[in-house]
Amino acid sequence: MFVVARMSDRRALNVCLLLLWFSLPSVAVSSAVSSSVVPTANVSFAESRASLNEDSANDIGNRDADAGPGSVDVVFMGDSITEFWAQPRFGGFFSRRNYANRGMSGQATSHMLSRFQQDVIVLKPKIVVILAGTNDIAGGYGPTTNATIEANLAAMSEMAKSAGIGVILASILPVAASQTTARPMTRIREINNWLRSYSEANNCVYLDYFSAMIDSQGFLRAGLSDDGLHPNANGYALMEPMVETAIATASRPRSR
Repeated sequence: MFVVARMSDRRALNVCLLLLWFSLPSVAVSSAVSSSVVPTANVSFAESRASLNEDSANDIGNRDADAGPGSVDVVFMGDSITEFWAQPRFGGFFSRRNYANRGMSGQATSHMLSRFQQDVIVLKPKIVVILAGTNDIAGGYGPTTNATIEANLAAMSEMAKSAGIGVILASILPVAASQTTARPMTRIREINNWLRSYSEANNCVYLDYFSAMIDSQGFLRAGLSDDGLHPNANGYALMEPMVETAIATASRPRSR
């Protein structure tokens, strides 16, 4: 493991078969299928973007929407924290690199798992960066257990590794005290501890944004966010060199 510090029923069956295919332990599979929230629609990033008008697409800043297999080095999979990073006001991180942003606002890990084949595997990147879990904890789609979140993250990781794609698992970001009713810091820490342990046992790179972004009270540091949840320009500026270090680490040959 490498740690980067500072730096309808049919769909349910599909998720079940996917998890079984990648040979997760039976307990984890059972938990994921019984309690995960199956996405309301199996819509890929490209399909979602096709529904936007040109101005909206430009505002989002995702210039890679038409990326084909092997055309990008790194894919970033995530929710709004990842999606918003592509906005020009945050420095043009993606436009300056051969990276594809596949963040979609509001999504939980189950949604990401359902589109992982289309939005990551098909692109054949060298590396995938997965930043997910905060919306599961918030429970916007119903209560989701830690075991379910972990099973979904593990399934995505195994899919990537089976396709020869290096995996970077990013910690869930801390939140401000005002956000902790929906996103208790204890649960964020529990998932992050699991991510670190899973990475150690499964040859992934763990990207520890969390430790670099907390204050002395254990909450998101002032100045890194305007709403206590999403990074602002300062937050993304802190995250940028950290993820670049993680990508460099994941690019080096690693023992199996």
